[in-house]
Amino acid sequence: MADQDLTDGWGISDPLDDTLVRAGVMSLADRISHMARAAGRPVVDDGRWVASSLSDRGMFSTAGIVTRPTDDWSWVAPALAALGPPEAIKLLLSPFPTPDLRLDGLQLMGHPPFMVCPPRGPIPDRPPGLTIKQVQDDGDLGAFERILIEGYPLPDMDPAAAPSLFRPGYLGDRTHLYLGLLDGEPVATSGARVAAGVNHVEFIATLPAVRGRGIGLAMTQAASVSDPNCPAVLIASDHGRGVYESLSYLPVSRWTIWMTT
Repeated sequence: MADQDLTDGWGISDPLDDTLVRAGVMSLADRISHMARAAGRPVVDDGRWVASSLSDRGMFSTAGIVTRPTDDWSWVAPALAALGPPEAIKLLLSPFPTPDLRLDGLQLMGHPPFMVCPPRGPIPDRPPGLTIKQVQDDGDLGAFERILIEGYPLPDMDPAAAPSLFRPGYLGDRTHLYLGLLDGEPVATSGARVAAGVNHVEFIATLPAVRGRGIGLAMTQAASVSDPNCPAVLIASDHGRGVYESLSYLPVSRWTIWMTT
């Protein structure tokens, strides 16, 4: 036993899909890196976390994810402070338990559920009048960001401005963004990054005026089967957890989000 190389599943050489939790972490890290590079922004990847700053506005524009277990969390507050401009809200997402980082001046945002869905879950009926198209050009990309800002919402961003988070270079490759149109008008968004053997589902938003019609459910399903041969993962909210469970998503663990004050 002493001669065996025992792994904890989080080493640099361990498979990215060693577990579904690791796949969720590494697929999100992959999305952060790809999105930053598409926008011409630097990426931090130092073996402890992967992070980027896309803008000085937007709740999720400057963020990072811890990519391996650690006993030393003293680096977090200085690393967040250095991540982007002082006025930006900066987030740290950790799949691992953390100490009380309020002692370092951070604010606890919550413990969102991490959820997993097996490949090819049940496909719900689409609401009448809803069509879902994959974003493929600059016009669709501008509409996608506008609906995301209004529907999520991201109140400190201007939906009328030119796209600032989603640049044309973000499309293609393993990125899938979807725009929901109700009777021809954009009303909802969803997206997935296919990486580490999973569809990492994000960017689910519906305009307030059309909520309660099953549109968010349909948008989530579209993103969840971006690659129908892969399971899907997402980071939910307690409010939205029931919607995802109706699509056969299962809660696996709770992660932790810290933010600068």
